[in-house]
This record gives sequence, C-alpha cells and structure tokens, in this order.
Amino acid sequence: MTLKEILASSPRLRNELKGRLSRRLVPSVHLSVILPKEMEWADPGTKMDRKCVACGMVDLVVKGSKCAAMVDKGAEMNIIRDADALKYGLEIDHSDCGILHGANCKAVFCGYASNVLLEIGRVKARTCFFVMPNVDHGILLGRSFLCRTETLMFNKHDGSLILILCDPACGNYEVITCRNTGPRSLRNKPNPGSFTIEESEDEHQRLMAEPEGEVREEAFSLSLSDVSKAMDIMATHEMVDPDAIQALREQVLKYPQAGEIELVYRPPRGRRGLAMAQAPTQTASRPF
Repeated sequence: MTLKEILASSPRLRNELKGRLSRRLVPSVHLSVILPKEMEWADPGTKMDRKCVACGMVDLVVKGSKCAAMVDKGAEMNIIRDADALKYGLEIDHSDCGILHGANCKAVFCGYASNVLLEIGRVKARTCFFVMPNVDHGILLGRSFLCRTETLMFNKHDGSLILILCDPACGNYEVITCRNTGPRSLRNKPNPGSFTIEESEDEHQRLMAEPEGEVREEAFSLSLSDVSKAMDIMATHEMVDPDAIQALREQVLKYPQAGEIELVYRPPRGRRGLAMAQAPTQTASRPF
C-alpha cells in the first residue's frame, strides 16, 4: 500500500499527520542565554539610594504608527487617551463605558478598544485598552500587557529599567532599556547622602582593586557509613582538587576498615572564588 492509500483508509492517522505537519514550531529560550550583562546586581556598598524613580517609556508601533508608551507595573489595565485612539484608527466600543475604581480615585472611561496589535521590536502582541478622555499620557501599558508578553522587569540601583518581552505567538523576544530612566534622568531624585553615579562607579573600582584578605579556615568533622559517598560528594561539587581525591582513594584502599576524616573549609574569596574543602595532610595516614 502507498502512503496515500494508508491515509485514505485511516482518517484518524490522516488528521494526526496533518496536525503535526501544520504545527508551528516555537523555540525554547533559556533566560541565561538572553539576559544582558547589565542585568546583574551591583556590588554591596556601591548602590545608589533614590527617593523617586521615573516610570519607563518604550517606543512601539500601533497599526503602523510610531509612538511612545509608559510602562506602569502598578496599573491593572492598559489605558489610551481618546484623542490618540482616534488618531491611530482604533475601533472603539462606546457602549462599554463606566467608572473604574482605583485605590484612591475614580476614573471615567468612555469606551473600550479590543484586539489592538502592538509591535515592540520583534515582539507583536494583541491587547485591549480602556479609552479615557483625560489622562496625562497618551498610552499606558499596565499589567494586562505585561502578563500577555510575560515581561520581566529589572530595576537597577541607578534608576534604569530593563524589560525582557516575549512574543506570545512565535517566541521572539526583545531586551529593552526604557527611555527616561537611568542615572542621567532628571526625574530620578537621589536621597540625601546617597552616592552619585560617579561615586558609585569609583567605589566599585576600589572594591575590585582591593587585595583579598587572608582566608580563614574552619575545620569540621564528616561522618558517613561509606567513605566512598564522601569522595563522590566532594568530586561532584568540586570541593577538592583531583590530587587530593586520588590520595584519599589510596588511603581507603590501604585501610578499608571504618574510621574518620577531617575536612578544612575555606570561605569563598570575593565574588570570584568558590567554596573549597580539602583533606589535610596530617590526617592522610589515619585509617578510614
């Protein structure tokens, strides 16, 4: 039988094959691959302190028209000014109107626009807007849009706001640093006594150039019924160098009876070091 005859005789197999061939491939993206270098915590002791930080602005395209929108993670919905909605040619349902009750105010909306396509770089997403007559910003993107695009927001101590947006349909993503944010923004006001951006960078350079202090060692005992488990643990977590592991194996083979071993813990050296442990030479001759 040919493939055509097989598919003709089995509608279930034909439909399953058709579904597999028409299925859209969505790439799997790991955050460790796309996170930029800027999305790292600053060193302790170098962070600025601010009494107010501006909301971020992003550039986007609404139905082919370029515009800017404010990102507000404290807003529950997306809002657009009625004049801007007419300007961009949005279809407004004026029968859906009323009053929105917020935490400390009431806002009147005069319509509702649904299925609006927004483009931010390679990310395209359809969302909805409450249309209001009197708002300070033309477009405000609230949690409705942020959840739709699974947006990650990273707030830097210098006032910068970095967004990572994901296209809900095809998996494309964009990493964007919002406008009107950062250490040079006039809306970001530092607290009295806070570092300036220059002082913060100078302190970071000083800490990086500061020599490492003397490492303090701490001894502790390890009790396991099978010493081979201890060797596996240390080898897996890179707690001991290969030469120390080999010396430990030789002692175990030489003295197979039960015993004990003393380990020395060395705290990590700065941010670059790792926790290390070693078997001291004075205990190498002990039976295990």
